[in-house]
Amino acid sequence: MFQRLKTWVKEYLTFQELNAEIDNIYSALNKLDNSDKALKNDCVSENKAGKVVKRDENGNFSAGKIYANLVGNVEGNLTGNVTGTVNGKLIGEFEGEAEAIKDGVLATKLAIITGVVNHGDTLPLPPGYTKEQCFWIVSINRLNAGDHTDLYCYVEPNTLKVQCYDPSHGGGRANYLVIGVK
Repeated sequence: MFQRLKTWVKEYLTFQELNAEIDNIYSALNKLDNSDKALKNDCVSENKAGKVVKRDENGNFSAGKIYANLVGNVEGNLTGNVTGTVNGKLIGEFEGEAEAIKDGVLATKLAIITGVVNHGDTLPLPPGYTKEQCFWIVSINRLNAGDHTDLYCYVEPNTLKVQCYDPSHGGGRANYLVIGVK
């Protein structure tokens, strides 16, 4: 390949033309290098209009508040608050509070918690919510059931004690989902 390039250069370019082409290439590379340096130096840690936010080696960034209309999919973890309209799906875990506002009026305040609890333990509620403000569901996580078909998994409504057991083999563990509504 290089031999063909040498032949092409020898046949079609004079020494002065070759030097001029090399100078053009160096000039273009220098401009790219300077624009890359300028872009890197122009990056900021906070969210500012017209600026690029610095990212770490994994592409992650922390920008305090982000003021933007975000279109697309977000993959990763979000720590903080979202103020605005969310259209789409939340796939993964959500723990915290959500407020539904319709026509400027707070329609509902939600808190959602999930986890695993042992047989006989008290079902946890979101902080600041009473059992009257909550809805829940439990399902079997782990149970030594053997060949039996009498399996139980429920919450005692007055005490919030989780019952997850096989009468012949004892207690197990239950998954829970609790939704608090104010």
